[in-house]
Amino acid sequence: MPPSHSSLSDTDEGREGRYLRESIASVRLHAQRLRRALDADRLDEAVKIAADVAAELRSIAAAELSPKLYYDVYLSVGAELRVLENYAMESARRGAPVLELYERVQETPLVLPRLYLLITAGSVYIKSQQAAAKDVLRDLVEMCAGVQHPQRGLFLRAYLSQMMKDKLPDVLSEDEHDEDSNDISAGTVHDSISFVIRNFTEMNRLWVRMEREASTRDIEVLEKERLELRILVGSNIATLGRLVGSNLDLYKTEVLPAIVEQIVKCNDSIAQEYLADCIAQVFPDDFHLQTLEEFMHMCKDLKKGVNMRIILSSIIQRLSRFVSSSSEAKHAAIQTGAFTVFRDKLPAVAKHQGSSLNLTDRLRIHVELMNFTLCSEPNRTDYVDDVLGFTVHDMQKFLGSTYDHGKKSKSFRKISTTYKPLITDDELLALDVLTKPLDKFKSVGSVLKLENFVVLQNFLSYENQKALAARLLLSAGGYSKCIHNVNTLKKLFRYVAPLVLEKRVGSDAEAEGTGGDGMYQKFDMSTITYHHEYLLALMPVGSSTAPQLESSQSLSADTSAISEEDTEQFEKNQELVARIVYLCEDENIGEALSLYIVLRQELIRGGGKRLSITLPSLMFASLRLALRCSKTNCDGDLVERILSFAAESVELLPDSSALLALRLRLHIAGTAASLGGVSRFVYDNISSGFVAYEQHITTSRDQHKALQQIIATMGFVRDALPEDSFEALANRAIKHATRSLTRSDQCVLLCMCAKVAPKSMKGSPISCLMKAEEAAECCVNAAERVLLMLDVASCAAQVHETKMANVCEGQFLGELMKKVREIMSSKQNKGSALGKVVAIRYGKLVGYLKQRLDVFEGLDGSEL
Repeated sequence: MPPSHSSLSDTDEGREGRYLRESIASVRLHAQRLRRALDADRLDEAVKIAADVAAELRSIAAAELSPKLYYDVYLSVGAELRVLENYAMESARRGAPVLELYERVQETPLVLPRLYLLITAGSVYIKSQQAAAKDVLRDLVEMCAGVQHPQRGLFLRAYLSQMMKDKLPDVLSEDEHDEDSNDISAGTVHDSISFVIRNFTEMNRLWVRMEREASTRDIEVLEKERLELRILVGSNIATLGRLVGSNLDLYKTEVLPAIVEQIVKCNDSIAQEYLADCIAQVFPDDFHLQTLEEFMHMCKDLKKGVNMRIILSSIIQRLSRFVSSSSEAKHAAIQTGAFTVFRDKLPAVAKHQGSSLNLTDRLRIHVELMNFTLCSEPNRTDYVDDVLGFTVHDMQKFLGSTYDHGKKSKSFRKISTTYKPLITDDELLALDVLTKPLDKFKSVGSVLKLENFVVLQNFLSYENQKALAARLLLSAGGYSKCIHNVNTLKKLFRYVAPLVLEKRVGSDAEAEGTGGDGMYQKFDMSTITYHHEYLLALMPVGSSTAPQLESSQSLSADTSAISEEDTEQFEKNQELVARIVYLCEDENIGEALSLYIVLRQELIRGGGKRLSITLPSLMFASLRLALRCSKTNCDGDLVERILSFAAESVELLPDSSALLALRLRLHIAGTAASLGGVSRFVYDNISSGFVAYEQHITTSRDQHKALQQIIATMGFVRDALPEDSFEALANRAIKHATRSLTRSDQCVLLCMCAKVAPKSMKGSPISCLMKAEEAAECCVNAAERVLLMLDVASCAAQVHETKMANVCEGQFLGELMKKVREIMSSKQNKGSALGKVVAIRYGKLVGYLKQRLDVFEGLDGSEL
């Protein structure tokens, strides 16, 4: 029975381990003999033994080793050859000619050991300055061509590179050598570059041949072995980086062209990927900026299947860090047109790679390119839009959609919607591409210039579309005015449509659109009371005309519940949509009203549940317009149109938001009262408030709050209404107050009615107070009863002082205080905490009345 694959692997590993131990043992045995020969100054014998040491790299045992284990033998051999090098160097310092050793090692019969010894001797020859470096380097690099076995030749040239890296001439010309130092290491940096490039070329060729000549080996194992050896080849590029230093001209004319030519010609995926990345990592950042076009041209010529993501991400990341480091670096990126190079060359690279460069890798490249663009030229929104366009193009290529690239524009227009869904990782990358501009610009106006933003957004899932739209609105720093016309407003709603619509946004939502500061105040229902004066503090200034709302515009009955969405998050998102009104330019009042009308039409699409959150901000903004209009003496007709717009907006709210609608109507009434000359808006809105109270507000608590706010608003707007109109409203309020569910509610509401009821009406303030007293006396709980009666007494005192009615006539106030005193005299209430509160309140009221007996004529202070 044949052995399994795993047992074969174990056998192979065990055999290689045995061969490695044999090779290392042999090297150590020869090393002991080498040291004894050198100690005895027997150079000829030492050279022969050193040849035996190096010969271990071509032994039968070494031939069976993997590159990784062969490397261990190579290190052992190299360490022993350095012993010979040190001995020769000491001899050279004592005056011994190195030429003798250089010639003697060439008599070694075997090629591989001979070349290892020759490199060792050549190192001493150059270091002792007994020969011209350029001649020795040329001699060695040519003779190394004698070994063509891929693995042996590669390690041999790695040894040559390692031994010579600190002996390479680095002067630009021969004239720079110091004549007094007797330096005969004739050669320049050009000779060194020529040597390194020649050695690099041969090493790369041997490295590539390792795969092409090993057809029987497992391809995955072979590729792994080759990757383990890549640093041997890459070290040459590191050496070139040191030689070039800061000389850009040398890099552009000699180094880069030679490396690029070798990378392209080798036509090997592993080699091209690694070496191209080496270029990106080794040479200075400013060199890359100056030669970016050549680098991208090389990328276009690389073999199909090379991992371009690694190469391009590497170069783009380096340049991003560089341009972020200083203003000079950013200026250099602009001067060299770095982004333009990427924009012009990247499509050709992607086209050449085709489907071998998958969507995930393309998106990763676009994320890096977006980051670079925002770092180098953040003010060029057209460049940012180009990156989004590249992303859109790749999405449609891999997901199956069709896009039309306009001739005059770099944006993409979607004309089909058939595409496969994104996988999670790709969607997160696409989301990253979209959010980077938001984080950088912090301006809705800048994002609106990105035509491809909304097209790319349509590829996302509904949840991510909503998250992105919310992030866009959150990016509005300071809420500076950026919407100056209707087309821009409609365009913004294309971007934030996922927050307004109850479905994933696709091409059907892509209608074509053209393209002082105010802070948003979070909407809180509890702040909407009968007080509207705070609006006066929020007034900017402006003027002019606006169209009437089309009467056909009405709210869809969409009040469907958002069952699976977290309510808190939903409300936060809708509050962000409500902020849009603060982005609208409002200097010109007429134009602002036009924007508000369109804004309302867009908000209506979200349905009643959303309108309850989004409409209040719009309505308050319109009221501010009306107040500004009155201050700037605008056309009176414009004020009425604005108030009509506000009132019509409230009508759009669903019945479930009746309490909110009532509060908003009271705000309109209060604003209209402060403007003057528009009393019909005061009466109509309070009257509509009563209708909402009667038809749609059903719970007793809400009814109580609603009626309180209506009555309080009536007190504020009293002078803005004709007497008969106000009397009608007051009678309505009194009627509802007396019908309240609980006696305590009746008492409180009737006291409020007493403060606003005119003397002339049938239900005078005294009548209201008497009904309030009657309601209070009907309360079963004594403590509650006495507190309510104290409230009635306090209200009566206020009514008397404002001369709305005489509560002392007929001893109404006196009798009321007597009843309170009788209840308080009860022993069971005296010791309770509530009883103490009642006593304190009673004492304060009595004290006040005694001080004001001149006002309260007819009230007997001795009976209080």
